Amino acid sequence: MISVSCKPLNPNNDEQRREWITYRRYSEFNDLHITIRKRYTALREFIHLPNKSFMNNTSQDVRLKRQKELNDYLAVSFLFIIIINMYFVSVI
Repeated sequence: MISVSCKPLNPNNDEQRREWITYRRYSEFNDLHITIRKRYTALREFIHLPNKSFMNNTSQDVRLKRQKELNDYLAVSFLFIIIINMYFVSVI
């Protein structure tokens, strides 16, 4: 189980500034990764989901590294998706 901290990108007021934590299995991240790679083929060379075997190690150093790599993966993936969607909206 992996905990993910979430917060809105553009909070408009105090109510929307809240942050929440959700728990997901590695398989859910893998399913998301497969979906992103199918839908956004141009991202295939830029996004890399950390290996599951790496995810199973529970030492503190490995957990911190895993947390950073997963955070980087999510940030890069969604940043690219936002940029791609903004481009297509502006072109249309």
